Amino acid sequence: MPNYIAKTHQDWASFLRDEGITDNANFWSPHPKPLLNDLPGNFVFFYSKVPPENRRKVVGWGKVVEYREDTVGHAWEVNGQGNGANSMEEQLERLNSMVPKGEHVDVTSKIGVNIIDDITWLEEPLDVESLGIYVAPSTVRGRSLTSEETNKIWSQYGVETTVPTALIDELARLNRQYTESTPKRRQVISNQIERNFLIVAKLKRLHNSNCQLCKGEFFLKRGGRSRYSEVHHIRELCRGGTNSTDNCLVLCANCHRRMHYGDIQLEDLGGSIRVIVREGQFEITKNVLS
Repeated sequence: MPNYIAKTHQDWASFLRDEGITDNANFWSPHPKPLLNDLPGNFVFFYSKVPPENRRKVVGWGKVVEYREDTVGHAWEVNGQGNGANSMEEQLERLNSMVPKGEHVDVTSKIGVNIIDDITWLEEPLDVESLGIYVAPSTVRGRSLTSEETNKIWSQYGVETTVPTALIDELARLNRQYTESTPKRRQVISNQIERNFLIVAKLKRLHNSNCQLCKGEFFLKRGGRSRYSEVHHIRELCRGGTNSTDNCLVLCANCHRRMHYGDIQLEDLGGSIRVIVREGQFEITKNVLS
């Protein structure tokens, strides 16, 4: 499990904790480079840029949903206060405090965007050096954590890090019971609403690199020959929506997930769509083709 312990701006962490933000937070990096290539799906632990008493103290952790490169301006448009600041100007101040002298980050600068969900904020920072976990003073961003180190941190808070013995025993019993059994069969008759797969395929070719909502770049599938995207119907087919291009949006996996979790609302304005998110609202153009 390639988890990671990373340096963060103390004000970023304090702001998100005080605002109670635990999902869709942008753990940004002034330079567009992923912390680890295979980090999405695993956890990142945050420690302050200036550790109290020169010791590494973890202030929280969260699960990495995705990584993308984006401009400061668009990252603010998409994530708002999830960037860990009251305003974009405040975010820029924090970004510039993390870069070497002579460098400057502005609204158009590309930054690394790590979207974090399921964040746990600690009431008191945890001195991880007392657990035998060290990060060298010369470390610029952070380092990967071993499973043993991760478990040392989580064990301080009662986080279960191993599968309970009772569950293993129950699975073993079920395995013995059903290993030689024949799978049951049942007949199911249902009505299925089918999408127009030709339109879906063509729309994915039209929007083959960036999400229509967040403008983030689609990640490459295994093999690197094509990118992963999903087509979402603005009005669901089961609720009277049409199989037409102007009722479809080509989205990244994260925006599609947020859509179905109700984090994003859409309002059809005719020639455009009003997108309503927690941080505000904006308009995007529909796929009106004739």
